[in-house]
Amino acid sequence: GLKKFTQWLEKRKISCDLHTVSPTELNGILRKFFAEVKTNKKTDLTPSALTGIRAAIIFSLDPSEDQKYGTLCHHQLRLPPVYPPAKEAS
Repeated sequence: GLKKFTQWLEKRKISCDLHTVSPTELNGILRKFFAEVKTNKKTDLTPSALTGIRAAIIFSLDPSEDQKYGTLCHHQLRLPPVYPPAKEAS
């Protein structure tokens, strides 16, 4: 899960150290990432794949910063809920 995030960062030349990034900056980066991330075949990721990536990112946050990120992951980071992509009307 984390590999997909780091590849996305590298492709866009975005520097993001999960141990030092501010919550506000990380929030902005994650919002853009979850809006843009695709599979290697350029299709939308499944909800379970997005959930796995989200879990990997949260797990990677520095555990010594638990107080800073403990409840932050759900409130201040505003990680998007994972829903299936909307189907286009025909």
